[in-house]
Amino acid sequence: MLAKNFCLKVKKYGNEEIKKSLENLSRAEAKERLRFPQKKKTTLTMAWDEIKKYSNEIGEEKKTYELWETNYDILTEEIETDLEVEEIYKNKAKIKEKRKIEEMKYKKEDYELIDEFKDKYNQKNIKFIYTDGSRIEGNPSVGAGIVIEEEEDAYYASLPKNSSVYTAEAYAINAALRKIEDKVERENKEEEEMIIILSDNQGVIKAIKNNRLDVYKNKYILDIRRRHHKIKTRYNKRIIYAWIPSHKGFTGNEMADKLAKTGTEEDNNKNIEVPIQDYMTIFKDEAKRRTQEKIKNEASYKGRDYFRRYYDEEKKKPWFHKIRAERYFYTWMNRIRANHYNLNESLARKEYIATPDCECGNYVEDINHVVWECRKYDDQRERLNEELEIRHLRGSEDIFEIIRREDWMKISVIFKFIKKLNRII
Repeated sequence: MLAKNFCLKVKKYGNEEIKKSLENLSRAEAKERLRFPQKKKTTLTMAWDEIKKYSNEIGEEKKTYELWETNYDILTEEIETDLEVEEIYKNKAKIKEKRKIEEMKYKKEDYELIDEFKDKYNQKNIKFIYTDGSRIEGNPSVGAGIVIEEEEDAYYASLPKNSSVYTAEAYAINAALRKIEDKVERENKEEEEMIIILSDNQGVIKAIKNNRLDVYKNKYILDIRRRHHKIKTRYNKRIIYAWIPSHKGFTGNEMADKLAKTGTEEDNNKNIEVPIQDYMTIFKDEAKRRTQEKIKNEASYKGRDYFRRYYDEEKKKPWFHKIRAERYFYTWMNRIRANHYNLNESLARKEYIATPDCECGNYVEDINHVVWECRKYDDQRERLNEELEIRHLRGSEDIFEIIRREDWMKISVIFKFIKKLNRII
């Protein structure tokens, strides 16, 4: 993944010397494999050769990031967004739209939504634009849909399959702004007007508003900022980007959704650029998938207990990402989770000692015995039970089960008990 990300950035934004070096390395290795076919490609060469396949999709090679080609005022401008309307309608039941596009007409809910905006901004005349992005597994493209109120035509686009839905949504908003820009330039009018662009993608709306300088900002977000600034300053238009709830029966949103889905069915437009961030996400997902496959494979012959108790393919963050504790807590937890710790049961299992017996006479000294049973620690355990009772926590139970369900309050009480034993476990 790291090698692919590096080569991707070099291909798109790197200097010619680095590109030439990578190309020479690829050719030299190819010649070497002609002599020694059993030789494998190096990681860097594999990455470079794969990235070259995407040359057309990543677009024109540049000498610097798009961010540095954009005016500072455009990058830092405060842009109006509205996320409140979604909150109003979030409890409204989702609706499966059955109308065909040509049958769609505004309903009562649509006029209520429009009036909501008109009252909020104290404006009678507002132009509403609806945008959406769509990806359907198995279809050849990623779709973007645009519906501009009071216009006879609606639009859709077919983006390359490696585009994300996020990019499709940003592309749709940028295309809508381009339509506005073309129209005002043709009409050459500078009258004040409010435009509200409605999208059901909160991430894109927030990204448009975010004026933090970041070289990895999606190129279509930067394009949106450039067009927004031009339309606002040159043609006196006020543009607001609003978040609308998806599949709640609002006609404009449903039309944009259907158009976007139509876009997924057609061959993609090779001239539409795929931002490198989308490829970086793809590479990350590929790396995660390969890692998960390796974990599952290895779990058949090692770490079976750990896999059974704690493995969750859907988790993207480590168990401790919300925890703030001392170093020993993390060490102790990882030892218990791995079932390899400094007690006789674990040491005997690994044949470091001869017997798992506890000094108290019990046949095994494991973590459950030490915490709940061993008479050597009765005095400390008395305080442990008091702490558990104060917090209304049930007493003796399997330590591994407590950790599995991430009962952090009970774990913290047990950890305090462990520390008082003056033993490194």
